[in-house]
Amino acid sequence: MYQVYEIMDNDTFDSLAERLGTTVNELERINGANNFNTGDMIVIPKNNSLYYRYIVKSGDNLYNIARMYNQDVDVLYAINGIKEGDYIYPNQEILIPKENIATYITKEGDTLSNISRKTSTTINDLLKNNNALALMSGQLIIYERD
Repeated sequence: MYQVYEIMDNDTFDSLAERLGTTVNELERINGANNFNTGDMIVIPKNNSLYYRYIVKSGDNLYNIARMYNQDVDVLYAINGIKEGDYIYPNQEILIPKENIATYITKEGDTLSNISRKTSTTINDLLKNNNALALMSGQLIIYERD
């Protein structure tokens, strides 16, 4: 999961990586070169405290990783922006929801209010854990289970 970040005075990829719990390589991979100015918008990994980070090993496939973590492979596809049939590669990082995290795929006509009721969570928690300001059918929603 990713979010947009506005570069502030004195920001560097080193300081951002340390503050966000990621790496300079990851920030460069997402954004290209690290030439930016104050006010520029970059993409940063969203706080991933809801996820485990799994580093792909030679011979891994997403189905086996999903089974290893008792997850639905379609959820792993959605969370990681991978399409069915795409390859995964050694040293690639895969995000996997932690045990207390559940998912919901939106349907036509869903609102934050009815998703909140269906998932027994608050609208604020839905907004905190998702980029759910404009709901679309088929969108993956992450929420914490009680």
